[in-house]
Amino acid sequence: MKKYFALLWISLLGFACSAQGQAAAPFKLLQKIPMPNVKGRLDHFGVDLKGKRLFVAALGDNQNTVEVINLKTGKWVSSIPGQSKPQGLFYSPDFKKLFVANGTDGTCKIFTGDKFKLGWRSSTRAPTNMSPTSRPMPAPAASRSKNRSRKLSSRLPALPILAWLT
Repeated sequence: MKKYFALLWISLLGFACSAQGQAAAPFKLLQKIPMPNVKGRLDHFGVDLKGKRLFVAALGDNQNTVEVINLKTGKWVSSIPGQSKPQGLFYSPDFKKLFVANGTDGTCKIFTGDKFKLGWRSSTRAPTNMSPTSRPMPAPAASRSKNRSRKLSSRLPALPILAWLT
């Protein structure tokens, strides 16, 4: 049994030693797209495949914008200011909305997909004093029926958002 393992080990070592690096670079620069007033790092991308647009989070010290690039023409289209370290970008082709998650203030902003007007902004940040495993305590059995109407009304603010998205 040890001989088989030794033979296997030597075979794998032989394959590893014969591996070669790539002869050419895996990526080739096709084009540079200038973006006015963008300084600092670029991070997090989102794409609109149907509209052929690329959304880029620009995270400079005084930048904090989302840049819009037209992939068909290869040109910068516009800048969406007023972000706070955008950490996630998602374009929904179904709703024709751009969702931007901001890291500094913890907000989520939803912009129209054509003119990039702010349509909705979350107003609260997720609590930071909770551990990932902590859960709220259940209400006592006697007060559960009274709280049922409160639970329903606490879900109502989401209805205008869903109506706005459709």
